[in-house]
Amino acid sequence: MVATVVFMTLGTGEVLGQVKHGELPDWMRERIRKDAKNAPAATPRQAPAQSPNSGATLLELYPGEQEVEEEEPSKAFALGTMINGRSVKPAAGAHLIRVGINSRIAPVRAVTKSQLDTYTNSYPEMGQVVDLAQQVDLDQIQSGSAAEIEAEFLAIEGLSEEERQAIESVDFASQQQAISTLVEVVNDPEEAITFSIEPFLNANFDVFGVTLFVPLAGFTHGSDATFEMGNLTLDGRFGHYEEVPGAVVGLSYGLSLSAPTGTERADSVALSNMLDSSRFRHAYFGVEPYLSFGMDAKYVIIQMECGVSQLNRVRTADSPDGISYFRYGGAFSLVPFEVIALTFEVTGGANIDQAEALNILQLTGSLRARIANTVEPVVGVMAPVAIAGQQAYGGTGDLAFGSPADINVFAGLSVAF
Repeated sequence: MVATVVFMTLGTGEVLGQVKHGELPDWMRERIRKDAKNAPAATPRQAPAQSPNSGATLLELYPGEQEVEEEEPSKAFALGTMINGRSVKPAAGAHLIRVGINSRIAPVRAVTKSQLDTYTNSYPEMGQVVDLAQQVDLDQIQSGSAAEIEAEFLAIEGLSEEERQAIESVDFASQQQAISTLVEVVNDPEEAITFSIEPFLNANFDVFGVTLFVPLAGFTHGSDATFEMGNLTLDGRFGHYEEVPGAVVGLSYGLSLSAPTGTERADSVALSNMLDSSRFRHAYFGVEPYLSFGMDAKYVIIQMECGVSQLNRVRTADSPDGISYFRYGGAFSLVPFEVIALTFEVTGGANIDQAEALNILQLTGSLRARIANTVEPVVGVMAPVAIAGQQAYGGTGDLAFGSPADINVFAGLSVAF
């Protein structure tokens, strides 16, 4: 009888070969029996788990070698940039370098300055009365007596003691006709169109970001147009972030500095956005520390900010030595597709020193998009809902600008690298 014997390496279970039992010599058959009796039982190797489609794969055989998917960098607050407020610094994953241009255009009330200059040169004591003329009722002035005209001026809200004394010193009886004409000129001004163009460069790192603005100012009135340099502005802010369930909370704090590089004519553009007037008030060096806080919940971004603006006069000008005001704001953004943001802002100011004209509250609506994480267009509209009163705020050529713009249209375009 012929038997088949399988040679196996001890403990491995690997087949070495097959021979017929009858072909082995007696000593070898005896050796095989002893080795088989003393050898430990071989542990068969378990077959690797089989894929239902194609069998075992390298990832199944070596699970420790599986590729680990990299986590996408945070882009929190990427679409949360406020137009009129100081927003939370975008997370570093939003972009590294962004370069672009912002522009504003606004109609402002303009009066013929030469007529006012002629009048005040003839009657120097009437200078402050001229500044207040926009705040009185024209009908009352034209039909009232001298005493009623004086009472109308004294009824203006927020008069300083100096302004009150100037009004009381005027002989309204002898000046009644001139004042009536003056008020008519001031209260029926023509419109001028102011505009600004602000190229900017932003570098956005992990914790710190810095932006350089180069404001350019201009306005058109009739066929006349001018284009002037504004105040170079450098803005630096820190950003810190904390993940919470379903959102990222951000805190930023920074400092904005505006150097007095502008021209006198640039002052008129300050009326298009009074809270950022430090970029166009040519006689002042502006310093503004600020703080902002927000939450980015992917489809909703909420932010709040506040700061103090201090403008120090460093050039000769007929204006206060220092102006300071508190500014504040908040924004609510809807981000339905993570590439478009519809934002509503409320921003305002409060006088601290020589800044009564900055007691203002304004609303802004804007639409911002991000295309391929690179190109970012934005449009917006701003309008004041409360102002302190008509303030003679700036002028150029033969025109004087007497009040903030009733509406302000904003547009911008930037590219990230």
